Amino acid sequence: MMSCQNSDNKRCNRPIVTYFTAAQVTRLRNRIRRKIKVPSNPPDGWSRAPYNPEALINSLSDISLKPEYTLKAYLYRAGLNGNGLIRAEKKGMKAELPEWNTYPGTSYPYKQQPGTERHIVEALMLDGTAKSYITASLLERECLEYGALWHGLNWSTHEIIDSSCLNWETEKNEGEWVSEAPWAAELTWDKQKPCSFTPSVTKGINKITVKFYSFSEMGEQAIYRHIDEYTYKKGGFKTTTEVIARGAGGFLF
Repeated sequence: MMSCQNSDNKRCNRPIVTYFTAAQVTRLRNRIRRKIKVPSNPPDGWSRAPYNPEALINSLSDISLKPEYTLKAYLYRAGLNGNGLIRAEKKGMKAELPEWNTYPGTSYPYKQQPGTERHIVEALMLDGTAKSYITASLLERECLEYGALWHGLNWSTHEIIDSSCLNWETEKNEGEWVSEAPWAAELTWDKQKPCSFTPSVTKGINKITVKFYSFSEMGEQAIYRHIDEYTYKKGGFKTTTEVIARGAGGFLF
């Protein structure tokens, strides 16, 4: 963590940046995944899942649920394919089962219903640490892909990376060095290549920014940049994901 103080021993307005390794962020992600429970054999179509997601939030020491909200889990099944979400809902509101969002120009897959939050992070209280913000960003993504199967998978195919993932080589077979990320040499950069791929949380005066990178081979090999911005007001969460580099291979479900 970098901090800044002036001669009066008061913190100045310089942003504070905390860095994480890809391994640290992956461990946080895996901890969330281990706590998420998906029931077997749900019916086709949308259904309410018999799972209480608040147990997941209660297992996280740096995040809690705002008292006016409850969390509910939903699953969608169509043969071998599946989607789902964990949704934040105002207590006392009777929300309907999720519906697909067919409105053009939006990346959010479900219609937002009265009394529900589009982003689960809007219903969470964080303790202000950098770890709480990057954990919340992981929660946001995991909850939007709750119980996903086959063609419903997207975020689940992403591997969180840092600079070491692109440069790491391992010595094998009598001194021969083999790249652990052979796809990295074949990348074409859509955007300027970042100087660093290290996951970070930047605390400024008016907002906190979470930034990390991931690699996925779904559809095409690609490196993605994820940026989440948290501001100190309701509805102040903004998330963007963009492809910054593409490789030669890929796969489809």
